[in-house]
Amino acid sequence: MDLSLVNILIFLILGAVSGLFAGMFGIGGGIIIVPSLTIIFTSFGFELGDAIRSAMASSMTNMIFVSISSFYSNYKLNYVNKEAFIKAMPAVLFGTILGLLVAKIIDEKILSVIFGIVMAATAIKMIIENMINQKSKITEIQPISRPLIYQLVFAGIGVLGGLTGLGGGFVSVPYLSNYFMPIKPATGTSSGLTLTISIVGTLFYLLSGSGDFSQTFFIGYVFWLGVLIMLPSSMLFANLGANLKKKMQDKQLIFVFSFLLILVSIKMMFPNIFDFIWQ
Repeated sequence: MDLSLVNILIFLILGAVSGLFAGMFGIGGGIIIVPSLTIIFTSFGFELGDAIRSAMASSMTNMIFVSISSFYSNYKLNYVNKEAFIKAMPAVLFGTILGLLVAKIIDEKILSVIFGIVMAATAIKMIIENMINQKSKITEIQPISRPLIYQLVFAGIGVLGGLTGLGGGFVSVPYLSNYFMPIKPATGTSSGLTLTISIVGTLFYLLSGSGDFSQTFFIGYVFWLGVLIMLPSSMLFANLGANLKKKMQDKQLIFVFSFLLILVSIKMMFPNIFDFIWQ
């Protein structure tokens, strides 16, 4: 597998864009990297299944470092709710492991459509509420009055993160911002949960791909060279995104995040819809 100068530039741009979104929205950048790398690996001649798994594995590996940078930046800005993070982490960990195991047996096309519908519905709901209300629905940190339900929801978020390689932020941010906290601490807290998902996912794909998948510059399903190329721009722009969020109004942040969710939901329901960009 050879990397041209153009491909190296593409990886640097992917790293920058994913890092920027990670810092702003606490989503880890997987919603940018996974579909993009799937297209790239397919163009290199990979089978679709191997391309998807390699994209998810490489995205999760990159997410570890991006999420560390994003989480630290958000923590310094006081955008991480410690109680919400600590109570959610064990459930996210369990759900992620379950999601990675289920990913081996469930039909990925049906799953993508279901996720796409859920994401689109979530985004539309946030946009409508944002247009109707002059202020954010949640203006202060709310107590977690039903911890069992809270943990069940985050176990489900972990399952989604493990199944898709997207980090889970596309669900955790709307959930937290709708019920427990304003959008900025919601994205900051989510960045820490994304880190949990990415570590577990990376270990899983490093081990599961070591036997029957072998490519140059790969360890298991992880394209380590691509990760190294993306890392500098990812971490730099993750810090930039966290600071940019500080200057944005909540309503602006909600609208941008919702628009991003809609784009990704379309991509998940219709996987080939944006392929013309790469052709």
